[in-house]
Amino acid sequence: MEGTICSIRSILCEVDAGGQMYTCKARGRLIRSDTGESKPLAVGDRVVFTPTGGREGVIEKALPRRTRLSRASPRDRRTEQVIVANVDQLRIVASVRRPPLTAGIIDRYVIAGHAGGLDPVLCINKVDLVDPAELQPFIGVLRQLGYTVFAASVQTGLAIEGLRRAMGGKARVVTGEAGVGNCSVRSCIA
Repeated sequence: MEGTICSIRSILCEVDAGGQMYTCKARGRLIRSDTGESKPLAVGDRVVFTPTGGREGVIEKALPRRTRLSRASPRDRRTEQVIVANVDQLRIVASVRRPPLTAGIIDRYVIAGHAGGLDPVLCINKVDLVDPAELQPFIGVLRQLGYTVFAASVQTGLAIEGLRRAMGGKARVVTGEAGVGNCSVRSCIA
């Protein structure tokens, strides 16, 4: 059977096979395979598995990835750590204040998105905390570079409907620094 990994807990993967959930272990040869990655399986991977009874199974192989969001492994900078696979859009959330806007972090996320074949969409959250004119130079540069940028406020609802429309039925991953409102944005656009 084929399915998509929805979550990974230690050595077990929850696999969605068309609405039926299976708890699966991966074959030893799959775990030991030399993929150049810290872990051979990631959330979003399409896999082939064999049911072993009830709602359990064994993952036989991972299918080729369309896209991925990855970083260098913290333990070995030469090893890739895939965070999520087979999504279409990378929703990058940053905040204007608390924590302050950090262009370098946004740049790293955009580069990682492009490297993995993802479409980066930026959400600058907490714009209710500043004068909108303060943001225009930064947002203007990003838009001139061709990026979709939303100046949003979860508190006031500003741009939340636009964020929903921008999803357009795409599978997406939401990322950003701690405290920028990732969870708030994710719950508002879900």
